[in-house]
Amino acid sequence: MSTSTSKETWLVTGSSQGLGYYIVLHALKAGHKVLAGTRNPSKSTPEIETVKKAGGIWIELDVSATDLEARLEPILGEHGPVDVLVNNAGYAYGGAVEDTPIDLAHLIFATNLFGPARLIKALLPSMRTRRHGTILNITSSEALTPIMGTAYYSASKAALDNLSAALALEVADFGIRVLSALPGGMRTEFLAGALESGTVPLSEPYQTGSMGKMLGAMSGMVASGQWGGHFRGDPEKVAGRLVEWVDGMGVLGGIGWMGGKLPLTGEAGVAVERKIAELVEMKEKLGGVWGEVDLLAEG
Repeated sequence: MSTSTSKETWLVTGSSQGLGYYIVLHALKAGHKVLAGTRNPSKSTPEIETVKKAGGIWIELDVSATDLEARLEPILGEHGPVDVLVNNAGYAYGGAVEDTPIDLAHLIFATNLFGPARLIKALLPSMRTRRHGTILNITSSEALTPIMGTAYYSASKAALDNLSAALALEVADFGIRVLSALPGGMRTEFLAGALESGTVPLSEPYQTGSMGKMLGAMSGMVASGQWGGHFRGDPEKVAGRLVEWVDGMGVLGGIGWMGGKLPLTGEAGVAVERKIAELVEMKEKLGGVWGEVDLLAEG
């Protein structure tokens, strides 16, 4: 476990805005060396300049690139081994499952699941040899309670959450922690950007039903500029809690790792409560049924 006085090297993907940007700033404030990954670090934005002034190091990193591993090699050669990997980069697109092209679904999974998996595979050997490291995967409360209209996004985040849980068991013997954050909606431009870039056109059967109404309302809020106030989650506060969680400091330092999962924001709390209620109902209705299909014990 790191402490407030131990300087570690962090690599954070999707750092140019939103949650990733604030994770970078909080990690820098905590005294860490931070490699901030983005697709275009040469682009001049207030966020990029702020991170530079705070001592962050921008690196060009596209987690969906076919040559991701080759791009990572010189970065590690220059900046040394990574102690904390934060898989934050994400991609979302709206539309019905039936209407969404499989190529687009592949791109969502390439960014949200296989990109993180490839980075994990590239960094694990060093962490394992040093018997030290933390992997923090940013999943979503949609991993617990998926919503219509973003099914592939929800599915990719659920897959990343489950990968995190299984991987944590695999690497625990090597002193490596694997954590999964499940934030709810935050006041960032992430989903608004996805909706602005377009949703998959709904086929006629979906246009007048629940899907059409929901996507229409979401797109209308983005167009009118109201989307920013739709969510109550504060990305800067979420980022601060996540850095505390990794460092074992602050409020979360006293609570512990909680099985490696951390829901954050009120919306995530609601998702947890709904999931618990769903599982309790399942147990009540099926508790006397599920064991009936087992083979009888011999003897």
